[in-house]
Amino acid sequence: LGDSSRSYGDIYQLSNQITLGISEKEIIDNLSHIANQIISQERALRRQYVINRKLSALDAVYRSYGVLIYARKMSLKDAMLLLSQVRLGLAQGLIMTDSENEFCVYQLMIGIQPANLALMNENELSEEELEEYRAKFIRDNLPVIR
Repeated sequence: LGDSSRSYGDIYQLSNQITLGISEKEIIDNLSHIANQIISQERALRRQYVINRKLSALDAVYRSYGVLIYARKMSLKDAMLLLSQVRLGLAQGLIMTDSENEFCVYQLMIGIQPANLALMNENELSEEELEEYRAKFIRDNLPVIR
């Protein structure tokens, strides 16, 4: 990362430091190429992880789900990391949801951001209130898994 912003879990942030003398199309093409390389490498590593350490992967997914479904307070960092583990389990077919509707982990990841929680509660929230509402939002929206 070229700047001071952070991303947690399996969310990546790509930034470009060189912009002078390069067209917008070239910048987009370069970032797209890099993003596709990262996606390909991550998918290959996830497959290998599940093949080589399936029990460890299952354990991490179910532990993460357990914390998410029972926690009463949750920091943004912890929530993003735990949701990323659940997403890994879903993406690799380690777990499935009982939900009739398609479940998207990314919708939860967006919903638990501080500004979205404040907007849903129609007022500013302290850090403690944010953590409480984040945990409740996750509990209310996380589907049952099998």
